[in-house]
Amino acid sequence: PYQSAHAVVGHLVASSIEGGIPAEEISAEMLDAAAHEVLGIPLRLPTDVLANALDPDAIVATRTGLGGAAPGPVNVMISECREMLADMQGWHEQIEQRLTRAERSLIDQACQLAESSANGRLDWQCPDPASEKTRLQ
Repeated sequence: PYQSAHAVVGHLVASSIEGGIPAEEISAEMLDAAAHEVLGIPLRLPTDVLANALDPDAIVATRTGLGGAAPGPVNVMISECREMLADMQGWHEQIEQRLTRAERSLIDQACQLAESSANGRLDWQCPDPASEKTRLQ
């Protein structure tokens, strides 16, 4: 059935393109003609069924499975992405705080080492740990 349907639709699309007919103007009669050409019988598909099959909004609305394009699954994906983003932002803040503490510790250790090695000949002063200017860039 799938191959037959594919063949009929392929023939219908090719005929429509060849005739310069846009999708919204495809009729049940045109589908019947394509089916007759490919299968030897018309489909006699109701007009409303064909209209739904050609309506992009109706097609999207049917994609309700996991990862589907219908509004429900898309909203679920958006919520999940927002949760992941919040988690990642929290992780980023934690890492940034750890790096800031590690940087401060390295500066303090370097200053202590420099002061102990200078024997009073140090011509600069270690930065104030409370100052934002001490943060390395």
